[in-house]
Amino acid sequence: LEGKPERTQSGVVRTNCVDCLDRTNALQFFVGQEVLKQQLTALNLLPEPMLDFDSQVVTVLQELYDLMGDHLALQYAGSVAHKKFQLGGSRPRMMTSSKELLTSI
Repeated sequence: LEGKPERTQSGVVRTNCVDCLDRTNALQFFVGQEVLKQQLTALNLLPEPMLDFDSQVVTVLQELYDLMGDHLALQYAGSVAHKKFQLGGSRPRMMTSSKELLTSI
């Protein structure tokens, strides 16, 4: 590289939902997933900027955003995020509803 960057950042993305941290976090996940695809492709770890939604790397990314959402909700509201978006659909709806009930209590 000889001290010169191959690429430079050309912009930023700002997301904010006035009434719902969970929706903001869901949008940030999709933006983060797109950026991750581009970064992995630039590092020649992917042949093209494409990741299966049920791949392990997307699952880990989703878990990170889920954890981040809980920490933000704890700071703002004093409890973990309540109505989390099920991006992957891996948990049955009944389990999600039960967790929502316990979180609310």
